[in-house]
Amino acid sequence: MDYSKQHEKKLKWFGKAVRHVRKQNDMTIQDLTDESDINEKYISRIENGQRNITLTTLFKICDGLDIEPSKLHEIAEEIQRNSK
Repeated sequence: MDYSKQHEKKLKWFGKAVRHVRKQNDMTIQDLTDESDINEKYISRIENGQRNITLTTLFKICDGLDIEPSKLHEIAEEIQRNSK
């Protein structure tokens, strides 16, 4: 598999992990926007795997979701394993 296809899949898994945790926390995208100071449309694009985010954005999302980046990564890896 070429790198760009693998990269796209990882972005989708990460986005699904963000959405999963957000919903698990009974948060709307607007709630996450308020907590993270990230634009609502940008969060939506992250959740849909359409954005490759910076570490700063990752930390803002994690702060907004009240989760450690490593735990969010674990959830993304679990989504990856379950998608095979």
